Amino acid sequence: MMVVLIDFKACGQSEQDIIFVLDSSTSVGTDNFREVLNFVKDLLSNADIDSGRVRVGTLIYSTGVEVRFNLNEFNTKADVFRAIDNIPYILGNTNTAGGIRVMSTEMFTSRNGDREGIPNIAFVITDGQSNINTKDTIPNAELARISGIDIYAIGIGLLETTELEGISSRPLEEFLFTVEEFTELQGLKETIFETVCPETPAPTTDPTTTTTTIPPTTLSACVSTEQDIVFVLDSSTSVGDDNFRRIIDFVKSFLNIAEIDSGAVRVGVLTYSTDVNIQFLLNTWGTKDDIYRALDVIPYAYGSTNTADALKMMRTEMFRTFAGDRPYVPNIAIVVTDGVSNINSRQTVPEADNAKSAGIQIYALGIGITEKKELKQIASSPLSDYLYTVEDFSELDLLQDNIFRNFCPVSSPTTQPVVRCVGVPQDLIFVLDSSTSVGDDNFRRMLEFVKDILLLADIDSGNVRVGVLIYSSGVEIQFHLNEYQTQAAVFQAIDKVPYILGSTNTADGLMVMRNEMFSFQHGDRPDVPNVGIVVTDGQSNINSLRTIPEANEAKSSGIDIYAIGIGLKETKELKGIASEPLEDFLYTVRGFEDLHNLKDRMFESICPGNTVCNFWWRLIT
Repeated sequence: MMVVLIDFKACGQSEQDIIFVLDSSTSVGTDNFREVLNFVKDLLSNADIDSGRVRVGTLIYSTGVEVRFNLNEFNTKADVFRAIDNIPYILGNTNTAGGIRVMSTEMFTSRNGDREGIPNIAFVITDGQSNINTKDTIPNAELARISGIDIYAIGIGLLETTELEGISSRPLEEFLFTVEEFTELQGLKETIFETVCPETPAPTTDPTTTTTTIPPTTLSACVSTEQDIVFVLDSSTSVGDDNFRRIIDFVKSFLNIAEIDSGAVRVGVLTYSTDVNIQFLLNTWGTKDDIYRALDVIPYAYGSTNTADALKMMRTEMFRTFAGDRPYVPNIAIVVTDGVSNINSRQTVPEADNAKSAGIQIYALGIGITEKKELKQIASSPLSDYLYTVEDFSELDLLQDNIFRNFCPVSSPTTQPVVRCVGVPQDLIFVLDSSTSVGDDNFRRMLEFVKDILLLADIDSGNVRVGVLIYSSGVEIQFHLNEYQTQAAVFQAIDKVPYILGSTNTADGLMVMRNEMFSFQHGDRPDVPNVGIVVTDGQSNINSLRTIPEANEAKSSGIDIYAIGIGLKETKELKGIASEPLEDFLYTVRGFEDLHNLKDRMFESICPGNTVCNFWWRLIT
């Protein structure tokens, strides 16, 4: 297997002083101006600003010219990005001549940070011809170029490009770029990068690790990786407002090359201090620009450090189908914190375990933490892949490279589609023990296991129908086979199944399954296999003499029963419930947290003879 690493520092040896000259005239418009600012940050995403190799300045122009910040004003990428986000849109006419003049005569000066012997680069981004001082536009650009400034001219929606060509350095094929719409600016990044960083190294392979390093011009190498990512961000008092903004900048920087607009990657964010606040769900925003805007307005709400409730909400409310979580797509949580939890601290690690048992990969990022025991227990294994620490918030950017390596782990020449368990029509009913001995948290684990089993079930086509009942002292039908026709609806209904404690009346659970649920009026289909899946943590203690006879009645009527026992010392009753052969229909695990490990074996039985399906099931788990 070849592991793909993205080398964000491959162009780090290029020292540059860069100034952006941005058209803020009326014809641009507020939304498009935001597109321009995001494009600027995109271009700078790999610039080695923090080391001092790259300096950045920005000005905007409309009728007048306004210097936003000079080359020597900000020394970190986080500060530069914050300053870019704060640039206002000031409408007016198009004074490109004035913008170029101020850039060359005032900003590229030693007192404002210009360095002798370092290349000077200007990006002029405009959507129109100049209409103030138009006779000076090209002459001012010529003077700038004569003084040693390379000018990249980027035009948006221009019908006439003569002026733009006069602004641009030569050759035009390297320094002149045009797009039809502002939304197409993002597509220019790699083309421009090839020119700004011309001596990008070719991919290299370390024969001892089979690791390939890919240069920045191929940053799209991970575009086929689908992921649902939730950021869990500490907003407690110890963080502070400035550092919280650094966290937000880290999130944006991290998402820079995520393939969001295509739909491959979905992103959600919650923040926590004393309370937990969902900022947006996985299905709230569909474009990177919208996500960046949403990130910029997240408030800093100080308080204590309630990591436990944050992890719980991430698992129970954000990684849900109705909230945008997708079956078959990896669930990833990135927890960023500066301290040990001090509210519900005993629940923090158990909540992390619950999330990991539900299939969520947790990356734990600690800032300035001296005691790392809790952080280590929050992170998934191996810790070398999932645990990261830095001494200070200003060092967050250093983590991006290392973490991203784990997000794009496999380079494959072909991408095969996920194949459901097709061609196997089934009517499935889950019979779930809701007795007191189970407990609420374990009952939630049981429901997650049910969804695990159904991940590749072909529900949407109508091949598979699903029903659920729960039992304790009594029996409650949650939904029948003909109630929901889509996987999303089924999963949403499963998430709403209540925990109703009581005794263990397995006998009546089996009876209701057979008599009421496997009936034509409630969606049971003739000639379609009937499957009952009984999940319990104990022997029946109500109507116990009827339990095995009821199971036998069900099996005699043609129902295949899978019996799953959790933590059972005595399995005689469970064996009497299960169909034969027991090696196919009887399963036991030590604890509820082990249910997740059963899905492979269960799926092989439920999807018999479907080798492609079984292959893919193993591959994605």
